[in-house]
Amino acid sequence: GAADAAASAAASAQDATAGGVGLAPPKISTVWKPTHYTETLFKAMGKGKSDLYSWDDASSTLRAYCEKESLLSGESVKLSEDLLTMLYRAAGAQKKDLTFP
Repeated sequence: GAADAAASAAASAQDATAGGVGLAPPKISTVWKPTHYTETLFKAMGKGKSDLYSWDDASSTLRAYCEKESLLSGESVKLSEDLLTMLYRAAGAQKKDLTFP
């Protein structure tokens, strides 16, 4: 009856904690979400600004954007005004009196 069911449940819980049947250990990974500085880049590539992206997805989105805008020269990236604004100016990294050629 009830005692047998309780004993069975306790045995199952013990098996799960001892590596038996139970939940798999959690998988932890780092994900990236576009900020309001970079949402233009993600939107331009048809990506959602509220979605989460793996590092590979985020970097491939940036690479695809650079290819689309013809900003790649071998492994180098030519910084366009839009890219400078998205990745540098808007993020607050540009110092007050700094100008670009």
